[in-house]
Amino acid sequence: MGVSLCPCRTHARLLGEGCDAPVRTCLTLNAWADALCRAGIAERITNDEGLAILEEAKAAGLVQVADNVQRDVGYLCNCCGCCCGMLGAIRRLGMTHAVVSSSFVAATDREKCRGCKLCLRACPVDAITMIDTEGRGPRRYWSVVDPDRCLGCGVCFPVCRWGGRAMVPRRQRAYTAVTGLERDLAMALERGKLGDYLADTMEGQGPRGVAVALRILERLAPDDARRVIEPLGSAYLDAFTRSGAGPAVTEPDAVADPAIISPAFGPSSDRKHAPPRM
Repeated sequence: MGVSLCPCRTHARLLGEGCDAPVRTCLTLNAWADALCRAGIAERITNDEGLAILEEAKAAGLVQVADNVQRDVGYLCNCCGCCCGMLGAIRRLGMTHAVVSSSFVAATDREKCRGCKLCLRACPVDAITMIDTEGRGPRRYWSVVDPDRCLGCGVCFPVCRWGGRAMVPRRQRAYTAVTGLERDLAMALERGKLGDYLADTMEGQGPRGVAVALRILERLAPDDARRVIEPLGSAYLDAFTRSGAGPAVTEPDAVADPAIISPAFGPSSDRKHAPPRM
């Protein structure tokens, strides 16, 4: 494991615009850590030191943004809403999928919400607003969460003093690729660049890449699969999706990445969970 200075907060401070959040917070793991440590960009640390940095970041209200893969995770950033380029894209440019959300979304218990605005100030992507209770709540305002902007990061959960915050599962779980190859291919499919990706970067792994791409297509609903392969102009892939080889998801938890396929989430369930902070 390695740690380096947060480039976003370092850049902001050099411009005289940075916040006072910790800077020694960018964690790298596995091959990424080895590469950055050899280059003198990161400092090698123990796992216990990494956990201590993570706890410091959580206490500072930072968001944990990690490599979106299940195996061989490369990095774990601890981001603030004011300096981070990715979170800033959500706040300032409305790019709600600049960061893939977790599989949870923040929710408000209106019987307990006091309208104190602590959660509003804590949210790194401005996903929380206040509305007038019109006399129906214990205070004048309620907090309301925009599920399209909410990252499900859980930063708002511990700041509530009244027990009015909860993290509930989204109806559709965020899709997390198993490997970096699967993630990159999913991104290429989204952008209609699969052919270019296979030709330019696979270096002899074309058949393997095609196999992974087809597995991704198999997980999508037919309409979504046809949409992502349309730019390729492939009669084979078009027949593949129209034949029913790309069925609707059979397991409710195994769904497509909302950052790639579905820009909006359905209503969340009423079950409450502890906030996912990693």
